[in-house]
Amino acid sequence: MTTQNIDAKTAEDAAAAAGSANAAAHADVAPTGKATKSKKATSRDKSKKKRRADGRRPGTKAQLKRRARGLSLALIAMAVCMSVALAAVVWLAVSWSSDHDKLHSQRATADNVQHAEQLAGDYTRRALNYSYQNPDQYLAAITRDASPALAGKFNSASDLIKGVITEAHVVASGSVLSTALESVNDNNFHVIVVGQQTSQNDQNQQPITTVTPLRVTLSKNGGAWTITEFGPMDSSSGGIPGAGNAGPAPQQPSPAGGN
Repeated sequence: MTTQNIDAKTAEDAAAAAGSANAAAHADVAPTGKATKSKKATSRDKSKKKRRADGRRPGTKAQLKRRARGLSLALIAMAVCMSVALAAVVWLAVSWSSDHDKLHSQRATADNVQHAEQLAGDYTRRALNYSYQNPDQYLAAITRDASPALAGKFNSASDLIKGVITEAHVVASGSVLSTALESVNDNNFHVIVVGQQTSQNDQNQQPITTVTPLRVTLSKNGGAWTITEFGPMDSSSGGIPGAGNAGPAPQQPSPAGGN
């Protein structure tokens, strides 16, 4: 073998040895890279699993405390707002109830006054109208709606009333000009009624018209109303209707033709 052949073979052996060394080096490096990549993937998988488990990204204790404090303050503020709103609703309800009760009381009082004035006017109208042709009907009219005490006084003087009206042939017709509440104490309503009466009799053939202010007192007991007092405001001109000035109490307006 010549010297050239020996050198060529030596070069081939060296090249083969270098290729084997490079292959070994690549074999050693590849597993390490794969291991590093596997560790990173495992870490990401754990983080994803943790986020899926608690529904949010993991935070530090300080962040969690801040979030809890903020939530507590929000709940407290909400509770305060609800308390204020509830207090306002309660105040409005109480105020409305008080105003409603006051309005209801005022309306009830107004209704009672109106009813008292109406009853006083109706009673006065009955007391101012009578005729010698129907004295019993007149007595029934003035005792209706009267209290037992007032009706008893009329009944005790019934003979006198009927005698005067019948003997003098008295005919009287009356009307109510006005009614007005004078005062109220407890359930007693004092009403002033201005009555107008036109009458004539045997002594006065020409009709005479008089205007007389009367005081009518009504008492309300539950839903029932009674006339407890009836008579002229000037008691000196009184007398039972139809009896002139000869009649006993209660004081009543005398018909113009009864004197």
